[in-house]
Amino acid sequence: MAIVFTVWGVLFIFLIMAIILIIAGKDIIMALKRFVVKQGSDVFILNSTRNMDHFYKVPKDHKFYIKDTLYVTNPEKVLNLCEVDKLKVIESIKKTRQNIKSRINTLDHKIEIAKNTVRNITDEAQKNIYYAEIERLKQIKLSFESKLDDRVKNYFNRRRSAFFYIEGDPVPKDMFEFYSELDSKIFDNLLKGALSEPPQLPNMFDDKSFKIFKIILFATALLSVVGVIVGFLSVSWVREICTAVGGNCNF
Repeated sequence: MAIVFTVWGVLFIFLIMAIILIIAGKDIIMALKRFVVKQGSDVFILNSTRNMDHFYKVPKDHKFYIKDTLYVTNPEKVLNLCEVDKLKVIESIKKTRQNIKSRINTLDHKIEIAKNTVRNITDEAQKNIYYAEIERLKQIKLSFESKLDDRVKNYFNRRRSAFFYIEGDPVPKDMFEFYSELDSKIFDNLLKGALSEPPQLPNMFDDKSFKIFKIILFATALLSVVGVIVGFLSVSWVREICTAVGGNCNF
């Protein structure tokens, strides 16, 4: 019986560990990497479906290679890159500057509209509201102007450096550059829709990890049956040996 209970205990521990690995396997691996490799950086890559992939990488010569794609940590230090990669970095910087300049032009247009509106308002209270809005837009414009020559876009996540990239773009991004008013409206609509609808639980039976879990659970159950059979056979074998040597077999 001790053998049977031991087998059951080992299989139960194995089952618990399998469940934990299925539920949080990637997070556990990421935590182990962060614990063992202290000089690494968190790398977040935004793909075309607006999902964020998370990696933990150690930069080598100011660059990462993720899925055979180059990502640099500092666009100012690209002397050790090949000509093709240098062109990718230069094109990315140009595109980023164009985006920022476009945002600045939009802000200038809004400021001009607000100034023209103030000229036709006689109520002082409404004028003060527009003056405050003009000042707010000017501050946003200054923040974008400061980004024109800012090359290093790194943040910090749990005391380690973190970088954000667009998939396929080698230069780290300041995510505030791409957070437009349209994005804000989309997020607001999504939140309103989520609040107005009852929460829906995900269908676990369609999840790939749950299918793997069912396979492991079946294998564990099969091993449990085998363990019980082996346990009882072991008891029978021990009783036969005990009888053969003339010992006390009352167990």
